[in-house]
Amino acid sequence: MAWISRNPLMRHILLLAVAILCLLLVTISLMIQTESVHRRRVRLVRYRNERKFHEYEDEFNGEIRKLDWRPIVETPGNTPITSLTVQSAAYRKSDDSQVTESSDEKRPKCTGSLLTLFTTMKNTDSRSTIHGNTLLNWASLIPDITPVLFVENNTNMQWIGQAERSGWHIRNVSMWNQGIPILKYMFLDVLKDYSSPFYGYANADILFDRTLIANLKAFTSYENYSSKLFIIGKRWNLNVSDSDFQLIDASNLTKLSELGRKNGSQFTTNAQDYFIATRSGFPWHQIPDFVVGRAGYDNWLVVKAQDWNLTVVDSSYTIMAIHQTGLDGNRAGWAEQDHRCINREIIGKFNYTRGHTKCVPYISYVDLSGEIKIFRRPKIARDCSTKYRRIKYQPLMGCI
Repeated sequence: MAWISRNPLMRHILLLAVAILCLLLVTISLMIQTESVHRRRVRLVRYRNERKFHEYEDEFNGEIRKLDWRPIVETPGNTPITSLTVQSAAYRKSDDSQVTESSDEKRPKCTGSLLTLFTTMKNTDSRSTIHGNTLLNWASLIPDITPVLFVENNTNMQWIGQAERSGWHIRNVSMWNQGIPILKYMFLDVLKDYSSPFYGYANADILFDRTLIANLKAFTSYENYSSKLFIIGKRWNLNVSDSDFQLIDASNLTKLSELGRKNGSQFTTNAQDYFIATRSGFPWHQIPDFVVGRAGYDNWLVVKAQDWNLTVVDSSYTIMAIHQTGLDGNRAGWAEQDHRCINREIIGKFNYTRGHTKCVPYISYVDLSGEIKIFRRPKIARDCSTKYRRIKYQPLMGCI
């Protein structure tokens, strides 16, 4: 180092290099601090905006709840829903209250009801009370609905007898994936063999009251109702693990409604247990081979229904759908150990948040006169947008 002290030029160059290095370190430190402050500010602004939205949403839902569960007029007048996006109508109410279909569609075999509603049941004794309640409950809605039970060939004998005695239609599951029924082919089967304005699937632990029928009648009574309608909603969880619930009469719809409102609690926005669509309302032949009873596919259906320009309606506040919560809890789909991630593996990377009920553009409610109305949500959460950068493709619980 002695030669540096004897060479003034080298000494100045070294000092200059040290000064430049110090300046670079200070600049980098300031940039990091500035970026950190900026990120904190952005997070704070986003938090405030989201908090304002959630406060607004809570206030909005509070106003809706004030209208909840009023006595519903089941056959409203033909007042058009001006806020409902209208597609080409394939079904109309005629003077004789029969449903007519477009001429270019093949007429199915069976006719008569407003809704063809199907499900499938596990062949297990642990859910005998729950499934028995469902068989009685859906049968009590005949003839407004046609309940259909999909079974494996001669293996659901404990349900077939009771279902047939209650007026259910029995069909064999045509396609399976890992031993679990595929939703798509069950929909295609009922579309082929049954004629009704609406077709739907619900889990075998879901009970309905007359609000289901009232909603469907309200939707079809308007002259400009959409033929591409897709109806979803949140469920009400009701604990049935106690043995006392075995005495419930699931066919007593008035008692069921009171029980759901009094003892039930509404579930989160990320789960849908029933899907109802018009005949031309959803291209079921285009969906993947999702299986029922496993999580993930419900959010996918809601997102795709919006992407395909269907009129998607959240009927959480007008349809009382009661979920019978047994010993397996409210997330029975995740309690399954066999192939619980099968739908997630089919879907791959996906923004599941867009499939929440809060992201649906239309919502139904009961007005002061007891009529069911549909209007567009005045505000939708930011995380429902495809352009919202904070949202990443989330894995589902327990799935990588």
